Amino acid sequence: MKNTFLAALVVGLMATGGLAADNWECKYSGNWTRTTDGKSGDLVWTVTWVKQGGGWSVIGNMNDQYGVSTVNGTCANKNCTFTQAYSTGSLVGKPYVYVGSYTDKVLGDGQTMNNFAGTWTGNGNAGAWKAKAICQRK
Repeated sequence: MKNTFLAALVVGLMATGGLAADNWECKYSGNWTRTTDGKSGDLVWTVTWVKQGGGWSVIGNMNDQYGVSTVNGTCANKNCTFTQAYSTGSLVGKPYVYVGSYTDKVLGDGQTMNNFAGTWTGNGNAGAWKAKAICQRK
């Protein structure tokens, strides 16, 4: 009876938002490289990961030499796809797609070290990217 009550309480709290979702906040530092000419640049990517079923929803902002952009995506089995849309700079209105995979290492105290690597395409260009962050459970 006690276990049934506790299970009902947990389900009820989850349904009403009484328990925090499995969320992580990460601030990535990394870089991208363009395949055609080897041009490269640094990026800073601040995102929130939210557990969604068997995967993750990822949303945040990226800053690089071309401006500020919004990045939205999904991840499952450590493989991700993101879309990027610039809100400032010379690339406003030119969407980009990032595909990549990640590894993470538990550091303790609700933190993990997260390393990403993948490819990107957009605006007639393509290349590689990588980034890493220490993520904090929220």
